[in-house]
Amino acid sequence: MSELTELETRLNAALERLESGVAGLNSDSGDLAELTADLEAAQDANTALQGSLATQQDKLSDLDAELQRLREVNSQLENNNRALREACETGQVDAALINKAMLTELESLRAQRSVEQAEAKAAMAALDALIQSAREDA
Repeated sequence: MSELTELETRLNAALERLESGVAGLNSDSGDLAELTADLEAAQDANTALQGSLATQQDKLSDLDAELQRLREVNSQLENNNRALREACETGQVDAALINKAMLTELESLRAQRSVEQAEAKAAMAALDALIQSAREDA
């Protein structure tokens, strides 16, 4: 998000320069060239901002899908464990029920790992954007 703030600041600064240039515009072609360059820089910054925002939204969407999957698997795991406890209390331990609980727990672990991978990808995307921004500023 700090990259978005920085790009917005740069965009606002370019727009302010454009406004001040238009206010004092005269027939000097040097001023017009400078204003055109400022406008192009502002448009480039806006394009970069939109691209970064789209990437962030994609990563957040992926993360949200993985979190939803994790919630569903954990709910199923809770139900299986409850049924297993009830079976143990009545003395009717069912091997199939135990297997189902273990498979659900494995699926829960896989879902948790997917969430962690999605979080890492989102963090890497943010870091890549910051590095790219630092390179552009240098």
